[in-house]
Amino acid sequence: MGKIKLYIVEDEIIIANDLKNRLTEFGYDVLGMDGKGEKAIESINALAAGNRLPDIILMDIKLSGEMDGIEAAKILAEKHHCGIIFLTSMDKMETFNKSFAIKPYAYVFKPVDIEQLRMTIELSNYQRTLELLQTKAIADLQKEVEQRKRAEKETEMRLQEKIKAEHKVNQLHK
Repeated sequence: MGKIKLYIVEDEIIIANDLKNRLTEFGYDVLGMDGKGEKAIESINALAAGNRLPDIILMDIKLSGEMDGIEAAKILAEKHHCGIIFLTSMDKMETFNKSFAIKPYAYVFKPVDIEQLRMTIELSNYQRTLELLQTKAIADLQKEVEQRKRAEKETEMRLQEKIKAEHKVNQLHK
């Protein structure tokens, strides 16, 4: 397994740059940063076109621009299946409830404890990897079931043809 690929969506440039520098020092591959949800979607779509999607997106909830982090995360998680870790200084239950349907891997409160974030990234990536493997296993099993159903149907059709043929032979012998 290679480096964990991250994307940072944080509108406070000092925080974003500090996160990028520190996470890069830890060995993570930071693919980019944006301060607006709309721009992050555009940038990550471009990365996807080049087959370089982030594994995990560090997403601030309150962003500059028209779209908040929850809306941007919803679009990105649905389209690209990236793991989401929310960064927030807000501790309102309303915000938590609004974001819950997206199934984020974690919430990290600001100011960010870099060691906590590092552990959160590792655990989130592990969970995401397990989910992707499970999704693949389910798809493989569904494919196998469909193949077996087709084979069973073909066998049944051949058996029916044999029965008809035997029935015709029996009719001729009478």
